Amino acid sequence: MKVGDLVKGYFGKEIGELVQRPEGNCFFYAALLALIHPELKLIKGQHSQQYKGDSAHFWLEDAAGKIIDPTASQYKPGTYTKDREVSPERNLGHIVGHPLFGTLSKDFQKKIKAHKREHIFENWRKFLKEEQEDSSGAPKLGAHVDFEAGYRLNLILLDLNFMKNHLEKSANIEEFIKKISNKELYEKAVVGYIETKYIPLLAKGAGRPYVGGLCSNTYMVARSMAPRRGEQLYNALLGFAATKDIYISSDRQTVKPGADQRWSKIDQQTDDEVPSSSEPYKGQFDDARDPTTKPKDDDCRIHGIDHLDKGYRDDKQVDFYKELEYNLNTFFENEIEPLFDEPGFFSRILGNTPENKANRLKMKLLKYGKAKFMAWELAGMPWKK
Repeated sequence: MKVGDLVKGYFGKEIGELVQRPEGNCFFYAALLALIHPELKLIKGQHSQQYKGDSAHFWLEDAAGKIIDPTASQYKPGTYTKDREVSPERNLGHIVGHPLFGTLSKDFQKKIKAHKREHIFENWRKFLKEEQEDSSGAPKLGAHVDFEAGYRLNLILLDLNFMKNHLEKSANIEEFIKKISNKELYEKAVVGYIETKYIPLLAKGAGRPYVGGLCSNTYMVARSMAPRRGEQLYNALLGFAATKDIYISSDRQTVKPGADQRWSKIDQQTDDEVPSSSEPYKGQFDDARDPTTKPKDDDCRIHGIDHLDKGYRDDKQVDFYKELEYNLNTFFENEIEPLFDEPGFFSRILGNTPENKANRLKMKLLKYGKAKFMAWELAGMPWKK
């Protein structure tokens, strides 16, 4: 069977709709199809034609090693020489940034972008699981919020000791500047992330089947991750939310076991809940598919579990959030600047520089570092704007 016949047999109509410009775009199309069909391997190698020599090329192979080349039409029959297998996930940035990405259908673009977001999130999950805590004693935490009223409320939890310890290990000025300039340092310090969405906004459009209704105008936790720090993450979220008179509820379709336990504990720690337990409400969201209360604002997709079918506010967590906010806002002054007063750190960074020059250089370093830190904080990592 010819390579082209294998392609048509495997992908059918899909291949004709997708591969519009095969010449010179073998990686783009092969990587796209590898993402959609994970059972296929993305292969890098050479394609050889008589009288034309070898050309660098990408194609796909199935489990049996059969070649499936979505851009075979650009070549005359030839031979394939495999170099190595390539991960399409690690090249998601190149795929989304490719000039041809914009030629794909909107639905296809959304599918690939969602795949990219999930890959980034899973890699971060793996890092949190595998990375050993690089700090002495209990970590000093900070919190940063990305909030747009009526749209989203997201929060990250940071291990400030991790950041301090890495900067403290700088061997010289160049390494200190390199570390303070590298966003990877800040991103690795993220030990918790929680993302919420405003349910009434979702209920206005295509998201209504997912949420069912207004759900008492709560913000729904759509995603969270904080190994061993779930309590701090959710309490920080509740603390900030309370300052904005916001009630938080669980995802309206899927709640993982760990999150289920956290919601159960939240139900025990606060009595400030919506909807009200007084008439005409019943103290829980009303099933949008079979409503039993007259008001519409409590209609929601329900789980049938008490602590998952409410919205919560907890004023007792405001001080906790404020403490984390203060830790982050004062991190550079309180944790990094004092390092320069320690003889060992000072001499290691500035060496034998004359004292007056060293002091001027120290102030410049601190100013530069603080500016970099504030720029990162304002950027609101790890979410994308």
